Amino acid sequence: MKRNVIYLFMWGYQSHYRIWLENYTKNVFEQLGIKDKPKVLLVGACSPEKNNNNPICIEPEDGEWGLDLFPNLLAAIEENIKNHPNKNIFYGDALSMREKPERIRRDSVTTSVRHALKPYDENNNTQSFCGMAYPVGDYYVVPVIQVPQCVIKKTKSIEVLNWAGHTYTLSFIRACLYELLDKANDELKKPEAGRSKWGAVKVRDVLQPAAEHFLFQANQGIHGKQVQYQNEYLFEHLNMISSLMYEGEKIEGKLIIFNPDSQSVNFTLKFKEYVPIKNFRWSRKVLQMATNEVALICDGSKIYGLGKLNQDYDSAEKEVLIIEFLDHYYWALYYDNSIMMYSHYAQPELPQKLISEQDFIVNFARVFPETSKKDHQYIWELFNTSIKQLSGCMLVFASDAKEEAQRLLHQGTGVEPVLMNKELLSRVRHIDGSILLDPFGVCYAIGVILDGIANDECTPSRGSRFNSGMRYIYNDDMKAKRRLSIVVSEDRTVDIIPLLPPRISEKELESHVSGLESSNENNYHKHQSWLDDHRFYLNQERCDRSNQALDRLDAIPREVGELRWLVEHFVVSLEMDESFFLPRI
Repeated sequence: MKRNVIYLFMWGYQSHYRIWLENYTKNVFEQLGIKDKPKVLLVGACSPEKNNNNPICIEPEDGEWGLDLFPNLLAAIEENIKNHPNKNIFYGDALSMREKPERIRRDSVTTSVRHALKPYDENNNTQSFCGMAYPVGDYYVVPVIQVPQCVIKKTKSIEVLNWAGHTYTLSFIRACLYELLDKANDELKKPEAGRSKWGAVKVRDVLQPAAEHFLFQANQGIHGKQVQYQNEYLFEHLNMISSLMYEGEKIEGKLIIFNPDSQSVNFTLKFKEYVPIKNFRWSRKVLQMATNEVALICDGSKIYGLGKLNQDYDSAEKEVLIIEFLDHYYWALYYDNSIMMYSHYAQPELPQKLISEQDFIVNFARVFPETSKKDHQYIWELFNTSIKQLSGCMLVFASDAKEEAQRLLHQGTGVEPVLMNKELLSRVRHIDGSILLDPFGVCYAIGVILDGIANDECTPSRGSRFNSGMRYIYNDDMKAKRRLSIVVSEDRTVDIIPLLPPRISEKELESHVSGLESSNENNYHKHQSWLDDHRFYLNQERCDRSNQALDRLDAIPREVGELRWLVEHFVVSLEMDESFFLPRI
């Protein structure tokens, strides 16, 4: 039997470890509702006292990252060690002084790898997050999680000036990535890292600590050096407060976390004795007085009274955080007028970024190619009107709206055809059911109860309005009768059904199918990964060819302990057709 040889060898379970971390990261992203897939690589820099034939190692060695990305890595590490800012620091205890050189080397390895990956990130629209280097065998190993740049840009960030004068960027997604890298570092410290990491991973073990750290750092950011105001358990305390009822009433209202040394708030009522936020029942009781206009004023640890932001407050000063309690066990964190994070039953969630104007118009035009630019702008304005109010509603645009209004006459209220406008929409949205329009914005019925058969797009995790839209849009005749729905749910989520996948190059798709067919057990990863990310675009013929290649790879004999990670077989997407390919040049 042919041996499976790792030429860029660091330790025996390096591929197991990398795949474990990549799957863990993917599970976290899925829980957060992020569709873009992260990638993981390992970079090893040979220790100076070791004499190994490979000064630099990469796992996977046959992936999209070549050794040419790190031409002068070892020299850069030594230069960073020489100029490290902590080199001249003297610690008060002997142990810290003995550990200082090793800590400086590990930090310098991580810094050098991060710097070396910058050109790759710029050329591929990615961002590399590097964990702390740790010695494994002959190498200092750096785990790297690579994320599409669009994922980072989707979430609002907080810029924090730390004590040393450096500016740090904070966001919940960044906190999750750093928490993942901390867990990756903990695993690297174990003997034979990756050997026993095949049990179920607990996503909450990443999300909850990440939310705790993010909120603590955000609170620290608005207070600067004032340690007395910092509460490292603020996330837990807010969850406990939001879980409590007051005389049977659910929680609502706002809490402003401010810097007491600033002039950011005006008090309307000030308590003689502050309320400790960790006294959950007392905090919940005084919160009953708060509204959306008048909030509780807090420094993160103590509640001072009721008030509101100063009329002269400039959001550019960024000296406040705002907590809005939305419902039982449900609250949101705001900073600089943007939602940073939700917490629902102590489960932190990312705010789902609404679609941009350009992406909305492109998607609408692909569903309804007969519409004009003027129509697109008009529908975009209706879309924005539908999402401004808090109550749920659903707009359904259908190429056969007139016929559908007649067919569903006894399941709604038919109206004389009228061009929908913002004022009219703000009124008719208040009744149950959907608003039925044609692609040009002409309304034919309101309060319509949609029909349709349950399908794979439906999910029990969402409400009736969302699933109703899925049943109506995704039907056997959806290509002939083109329809699009805007679903604004009571939980403040907005869905566009269908949100079509972007167009891709058919030539690029074919190159990866052919590449998978010709690959062996040592170099299939790149093509398999790309096709797994683009499953939607494979027709029956390409599915069959790709599946045959997977079966061939799976049938190749394995060495004892050899790991071969193959994806599930490819299945044709019924919605796929030639329109999802870019025009041929």
